[in-house]
Amino acid sequence: MCTIEKIIDETPTVRTLIFSDQVLSKVLPGQFAMVWIPGVNELPMSVMITQENGKAAFTIRKRGESSTAMYNLSVGDYIGVRGPYGNHYDIKDGKLLLVGGGTGLVPLLRLITFCKPSHDITLLMGSQTKKEVFFEDLANKLLEKNKHQIIVVTEDGTYGKKG
Repeated sequence: MCTIEKIIDETPTVRTLIFSDQVLSKVLPGQFAMVWIPGVNELPMSVMITQENGKAAFTIRKRGESSTAMYNLSVGDYIGVRGPYGNHYDIKDGKLLLVGGGTGLVPLLRLITFCKPSHDITLLMGSQTKKEVFFEDLANKLLEKNKHQIIVVTEDGTYGKKG
């Protein structure tokens, strides 16, 4: 069992829950963990990067019963975690086009941390509205070492390109 140590509200419907876990803090691109919310259910989740050694995180959007229960957790609450599971993969040299939106950005941000400075990376981030855009600043920070471009697209056109 892991104790939720910190919660970051990314948007009105998305939170990042941070906890200590030496193993999950070092997962590789393509790997994931199973998260058990006591009394509710178990969910497969990509592990979010953190800026602190030995810390891991999950970013969750309040949507269904299980994700809402996880979203509603507080600092000091417990979750069960097991893993990592899944196969990691090598990142080939050259240009990368990464496309994701919402919590689907989590595995892409982990992948970026494993990229070499020689990678030329285009990150296409999608969201419904401007207030649902998150991780743009973090992505820019992670990509400082690379030739990169970040393109933000919102469905309603309130931020970035409309699409």
